[in-house]
Amino acid sequence: MDSFAVTTTLDRGDWKALLQACGQRAQARRQQFPLRQRMLPQLPWVGLVVVLAVLYSTVPDFNGSIIVSAALLFLVYVGLLTFVQSRLYGPDENGAFVGTSTFEFSPAGFSATRAHCRTQMEWAMLRDVTRTPTHIFLWIDAISAYCLRAGDLPAPLTPDQFVARLDAFKAAASPPVESATGAAVAVVSPDNALAPAPEALPPAPAQAPPRLRDELLALLRLPIRLPPNPLHLVGRDITIVWLGVFNVLLWVLFQRLAYDGEGGRIEFMWWGVADLARYVVFVLCVGWVLARLASPPLPVRRTLLLVLSFLPLLSAASTFIDEIPRGGVFLLTIALLVFAGNFLEAGVRAMNGSAQPRAVTAAIAVALGLIWFAANYTFPSALWHSPEDYERSERDTVDREQLLFDQPARIDAQIARMSAPPADAAAVYFVGFAGFGAQRVFAEEIHTAASVVGKRYESSERQLLLVNDRRDEETLPYATAPALRYGLAQIGKRMDRERDVLFLALSSHGSEDATLSVSNEAFYWNDLSGVELREMLDESGIQWRVIVISACHAGSFIEHLKDERTIVLTAAAKDRTSFGCSDDRDLTYFGEAFYRDALPSAANLRAAFDAARTAIGARETQEDVSRSDPQADFGALMERKLTELEVPTSVKSGS
Repeated sequence: MDSFAVTTTLDRGDWKALLQACGQRAQARRQQFPLRQRMLPQLPWVGLVVVLAVLYSTVPDFNGSIIVSAALLFLVYVGLLTFVQSRLYGPDENGAFVGTSTFEFSPAGFSATRAHCRTQMEWAMLRDVTRTPTHIFLWIDAISAYCLRAGDLPAPLTPDQFVARLDAFKAAASPPVESATGAAVAVVSPDNALAPAPEALPPAPAQAPPRLRDELLALLRLPIRLPPNPLHLVGRDITIVWLGVFNVLLWVLFQRLAYDGEGGRIEFMWWGVADLARYVVFVLCVGWVLARLASPPLPVRRTLLLVLSFLPLLSAASTFIDEIPRGGVFLLTIALLVFAGNFLEAGVRAMNGSAQPRAVTAAIAVALGLIWFAANYTFPSALWHSPEDYERSERDTVDREQLLFDQPARIDAQIARMSAPPADAAAVYFVGFAGFGAQRVFAEEIHTAASVVGKRYESSERQLLLVNDRRDEETLPYATAPALRYGLAQIGKRMDRERDVLFLALSSHGSEDATLSVSNEAFYWNDLSGVELREMLDESGIQWRVIVISACHAGSFIEHLKDERTIVLTAAAKDRTSFGCSDDRDLTYFGEAFYRDALPSAANLRAAFDAARTAIGARETQEDVSRSDPQADFGALMERKLTELEVPTSVKSGS
């Protein structure tokens, strides 16, 4: 066997290829460990998920979306750190890797020569030889190797012939052993069989494409952390089409299982399939980002395999998420993120040979962005419907149209039933506004406020209630901004605006920009802003006002409403949330402390607010939640006028 030499010139790209090959070998070695050892690094992540789920379920102000955002930022940070480290710890231009090296191969061993350096190796030192389409690696230890570019082999030597010739050199150098007859026999391992000289080798056969079964089985190995054969993850057309059809059929099935119509006959609406375009865009965008940001870049058809394989799990989660309790949704989200990261990382690692945190993080971020956009700015089509449900929906639409038409009449009817105020004294008119109809707590709070204020200030016969309540859409007028404007204007005409007092109670969800949420199950109304509320109060001509706002960030309304003839009480400061606004409660924390406990027996309105504020603070301290910090602005003229309207103590105490 003749000696030969190979001269190769390496750069940083070849260094990255060597790192990827090292990663593949490390992954293969890791699979030899027991399962419990392989899963040990995952335990801290599992513990973190459990802790976050417990916090989300037990701590009222624990914001799950903030935690998810922080997790994504952490992944971005890890990706950037990996990118920076790859630059910091890369090889030097004049070091032992980058540059031109000459390898000489002979029956005695092989040597590597470069400027100012020469190493000599016997064949016993060569542990293994592996090759990729672009490189050949001569392994001299578990993860240490010499690297050659496949394109630098001298013609007509092919990579397969080169590897076979090295195997022959190594086999010939193996020490002989005596056979049973005493003859010397060369020790030839199955992996190092003697090969003919490269000139006698036939051309290497072309790699046959994997079958559909091969690609699917390779994909199934990824979730259980078993390394697949990279040559079985090529993204054949038949595999992509098969996975696409499977996902479509699964989507149709999930839609059918999630359909909760009450009709007896259920029909498939074929035009709803147009909604499939969202999923196609989703898959293409995520697959493209994963392919482009991988290093080196991957063909998009290969990353499409990964995305299409993960899509059934995502489809199932999104279909049945409404059936999962609040804490379970957060736990499911974290679990999906962790699983998606592990799944995509394992797939790209199998294809490229090394971890790709930048590509995986970007792909997950793009996926979350597309899901958020689809949830907020698109309207999914229904695939199944019941003719009976459709007919019932038409009837409900007609009924709701009639309800909308009847709203002014309902307000007029309540105002017409108000008793006339006394001729010689100021009277209190109560207006209640329950804005968010999907949770009953706000409607219940307004009914309680009407009852308590009615007894305290003798306004039970002069009340207007505007309520959004999913349980009852017919008894009371809807709470909307136009309805409140109309109601205040009509009350302003009925009352003595220079003498009488308006007690306005509002309860809903609130935001820092001084707005209250306004909606019910049937309609989505425009939210009520502080500026708009001040405008409608001024337009009504009502001079004396007591305004109580039970909502998060309600303190942001004070700057819009305060004056000398107005008292404004709020359940929270402008930068704080209030508590107790859940569907399983009758009153919020503020409603309990102010309307139920303090106002019936307090000496005056200020004393009632101070008592409620103290009680809420003590409760929040006991529950270890952030303080809502209720706020108040007492207009001096309004506070003096209110003393004229206080009901005697015997009435306050309920005797």
